[in-house]
Amino acid sequence: MPRTDRGYPFLQHDDRDDLSPTVSLPITPTAHRESPAEALAGNIDGGAGATTRTLRLQPDRRFSPVETFAPVSWSAGRWPNEDWIDGAFWWVGRVGGQTVWRRLAGADSATTLVVAGDAPAAQDAAWFARLCKPPSIGEEGWTDPTVGRLASRYRGAWTFCYGTLFDGVVASIVGQSISLAAAGVTAARLAARFHPGVRLAGRTFWPLPSAADLADADPTFVRQSGVTTKRAEALCAVGRLCADLDLPDVPDLPALAALELAMLDLPGIGPWTVASSLLWGIGHPDAFPRGDVALLRAARHCYVSSDLDMKGLNSLSEAWRPYRGEAARLLWLDLFGPAPGAS
Repeated sequence: MPRTDRGYPFLQHDDRDDLSPTVSLPITPTAHRESPAEALAGNIDGGAGATTRTLRLQPDRRFSPVETFAPVSWSAGRWPNEDWIDGAFWWVGRVGGQTVWRRLAGADSATTLVVAGDAPAAQDAAWFARLCKPPSIGEEGWTDPTVGRLASRYRGAWTFCYGTLFDGVVASIVGQSISLAAAGVTAARLAARFHPGVRLAGRTFWPLPSAADLADADPTFVRQSGVTTKRAEALCAVGRLCADLDLPDVPDLPALAALELAMLDLPGIGPWTVASSLLWGIGHPDAFPRGDVALLRAARHCYVSSDLDMKGLNSLSEAWRPYRGEAARLLWLDLFGPAPGAS
């Protein structure tokens, strides 16, 4: 009998395997070192213990990998720890101080996802739940007809995020006032300052630096990644803040509220950075990055209004509450499009 996964009502497991490994993955990643710095010395073996297993969604939960992981594909292979390669999502991160990886792809069944990698199989459900959030409401729940039509068009689109608030903070600071392509390149250079990298699927992945990494770093060292001096100082300052608070990957609401206020007191961090951190870090459904140029472009496209300005966008967004973040994702998805399928 299938059972619902405790804490993740959109997932179900089959008691026959219950996420246990089924076959060995025929991929042998190799270590790759990008920096000669002594701090990066070491051997990363991404292939040890790699297996494949499955996650099963509830039958009433439509999930489209190409719609959900579309933001990953928009970086076109530039983002350091995530990529969309040949119809699959690749991820590299840390578990208990160890560098691990996963590959997630659809299967023949619309409700089955195949996970491969050397990360702990027992944590797959929690990992997926952190990165992919099901829609809060269906198309009929939107009072804005334009967003409702988008929700109907992209019924399989879940909200993708990095899965940790701090990764969202780092990405948002790095991405201030630059293009997505430039942000990906800069983020990769930053991550490579702190990690030797892991070679997978024909490219090198690096996990983003942790709060402790940046708390202990000198802004001059961070600056060598290509970020401005002000952003390097902001990254180190927010690293110290979050390291001192010792927050979990997804803080509770009181902790989030306190962190937002504390972040706004730091130099180089404003409302756009805080909102973007919540939206891309943990998939907050109502996080709204006011002043986002790409979102304005998407709104002009979806509302067929070339003269729409930021003030008009802010007014439109009031009808999206309390799901402004989810509405923004739908607008971006319609402008930039889903990820390509497998070749």
